Amino acid sequence: MKISGGKDTNHLLGASWVMGAALFFTAMNLFAKYMKSGAAGPPVPSAEKAFFRLLVPLVLLAPLALFGLQKIVIGNPRLLALRGSLGAVMVLLYFHAIDNTTLARATFFLYTYIAWGALFSYIFLREPLGWRRLPGVMIVYLGALLMLLAKDNSCASVTWHGDLAGIASGLVAGAAATTMRALHRYTSSYMIFLTLCLFGVTFSGAVTLISGSYVAPNAFEWLFLAAIGATGTAAHLCLTTGIRHLDVATVGAIEMAAAPLTAVAAFFILGEAASALTIVGGVILLAGGAYLAVTTRAQTLRRARAGDAATP
Repeated sequence: MKISGGKDTNHLLGASWVMGAALFFTAMNLFAKYMKSGAAGPPVPSAEKAFFRLLVPLVLLAPLALFGLQKIVIGNPRLLALRGSLGAVMVLLYFHAIDNTTLARATFFLYTYIAWGALFSYIFLREPLGWRRLPGVMIVYLGALLMLLAKDNSCASVTWHGDLAGIASGLVAGAAATTMRALHRYTSSYMIFLTLCLFGVTFSGAVTLISGSYVAPNAFEWLFLAAIGATGTAAHLCLTTGIRHLDVATVGAIEMAAAPLTAVAAFFILGEAASALTIVGGVILLAGGAYLAVTTRAQTLRRARAGDAATP
């Protein structure tokens, strides 16, 4: 009998961490949507929730640099600022989508980022797209289009601007992921995430102040805001740990489990129903994302083998 070695164990461990990230992300979505219902108190605006979503990790992570446990390495300041700005806008758009469409639609739209990221990497990083990956991109867009056309009239929370914010969050997330790939040449994951938190707190705080939409949370809502920040931070830490054991394409494929998990949880916990066309669109979107992840991994392995063969 052949006993699996450490590599298989590392893959299983990595997959477990990424699934943990999906579960924490699902919990964050539920907390944010529940606050919109007003059951916990006066509805807290989406920008205010985005502020606390990123304030919690900022408070937790900034002391690591202050006490010398993490180094501040700027590397490429313009690219780092661009990543921070894109990430901040993405979080604002996503929380607006959560509040103004169903959780299922908002989350599935966000995960179109895997297709946007493939296109942006081709355009800006000159990474080959290839004829094998292109169908995956088109399938993801087809699934998103079907969801946009679906009429979830049973849910009063579905609005056109909520759906568009969801699509936009996926597009901006794809651009942010592309800049992050480029940034890893210059700085650490810690610095990239810290910059996101700094820009996110600044952007969401400015939107809240300028719009005059701040709502003073009650004691119950403070707990929910803390939970949003804590579960979002836990999701990021799990994802970062999982990436140490798995390639990026595999991580992306597993991470997408957060979309159907969120949809199922929203149905059973919040009573959010989805039309048949929304479900079909979501399944197609997931299939396209999974296919894109598999073909991306295969392409990466082929390039790595070609590089090894060319090495004297």
